[in-house]
This record gives sequence, C-alpha cells and structure tokens, in this order.
Amino acid sequence: MGANVVNQMLKDQPTFASQAKSYTQIASAFGAICGTLLAALAADWTSRRATYVAMCVSSFGSVLLLYQGVSGYGPALLGAMFIAGFCTASFYGWLPLYLPELFRTSVRATGQGFGFNFGRILAAVAALQTGNLMGLFSGGYPQACSVMSAVYLVGLC
Repeated sequence: MGANVVNQMLKDQPTFASQAKSYTQIASAFGAICGTLLAALAADWTSRRATYVAMCVSSFGSVLLLYQGVSGYGPALLGAMFIAGFCTASFYGWLPLYLPELFRTSVRATGQGFGFNFGRILAAVAALQTGNLMGLFSGGYPQACSVMSAVYLVGLC
C-alpha cells in the first residue's frame, strides 16, 4: 500500500477497522473452506487416525501461532488467520467420513449428532471461562486462548 492510502485509512479509522475485520474474517473463512476439503481428501489418502493426529497437532500449533506469534493487523495476521481457519475447521471435513464408521445403522444419526455437537457445548463452557483464565494469566486474552487451545492435545489422547 502507498503512504497516501495508509494515511487516508488512518484518518478514517472506523472504515479501516471495519475493513480489517472483514479481511480477517475472509482469510479465516477461506482457510476453513480449504481445510475442510483437504482434510476429507487426506483421510482417504492416509488413515483416519493419522489424519486426526495431524489435524490436532496442526490446530494446536496454528492457534499458538495466531495468539502468540502475531501482534497486530497486517499480512502476518491474515496469514495466521488463514492457517488457523484451515487447521481448526478441517475437523468438519474429516468427521463426516469417520463418524458413520463408528456407529451401527440404528444409532448412526444420534451418534453423529452427538459427535458434531458435543464440542459446541465444551466451546460454550470455555468461552464463559475466558474471563477467569484472563485473570489467572498476566498475558490477557492471547494467553487465555493459548491455554484453551490445549484441548487439541487432549484430543490426541
């Protein structure tokens, strides 16, 4: 970007902030689309278990990169958002392949529904505890989110 464009964006702060939010969401969503598609392909190319391990490790790393490795808006943040979206949303491409294999036909819909939605319950509890975690750690929000990302390591067990 030229200096004039940056100066104009800084003068018009609400517009710049709104554009920054939009570009950040686009980066995350585009990464999520790519991640779900490639996770499904990877699960067919390799074993389901190997793909799951790779998804857990990469998701943990990508969240740490996002919250600990980026300090402000710019290309680094957009790249980290793409990577985090790619890795963390990859489970939605993998689950539809793996969950039907776990349950017999008579309980398959219930099992899949539970598998897809139980994580959302845990996420709601974690979101409600973010304030408590921020109080425990001096790093604030980035530190709290980094601690919560340890759920991916629990998933490895």
